[in-house]
Amino acid sequence: MGTFFHAHEFLFLSPLDYVDGIQPYAVTTEKPNKLFTDKEWKVLFFTMHRFSSKEIARRLNIATSTTEHHIKSLYEKLNVHSAFELRTFGKSQGFDRYIPVNMLPRSCVNSVGGAV
Repeated sequence: MGTFFHAHEFLFLSPLDYVDGIQPYAVTTEKPNKLFTDKEWKVLFFTMHRFSSKEIARRLNIATSTTEHHIKSLYEKLNVHSAFELRTFGKSQGFDRYIPVNMLPRSCVNSVGGAV
């Protein structure tokens, strides 16, 4: 007896991408750069998907003020002044293709900790 397992690149297409006519693309669990802390990457992930500070705080189990501190830090590091500018810059740098590995369902993560 054995087990068959089949995996392929995870394609992501949000409804907003569909409306904008953007083709599906592969996401990655590799951080595009080392500019941010792990927590900032998680906050950035949710910010790129238009979550509010309150919702981000709830999902990450942190205070809303802590979330807002991380967002302010992201703005300063990227020299942007609004969530719109952050998302626009993030898309141009491929930040929207990054997903923190601990945000994936366990079935998508292998024993080494990488995405399958």
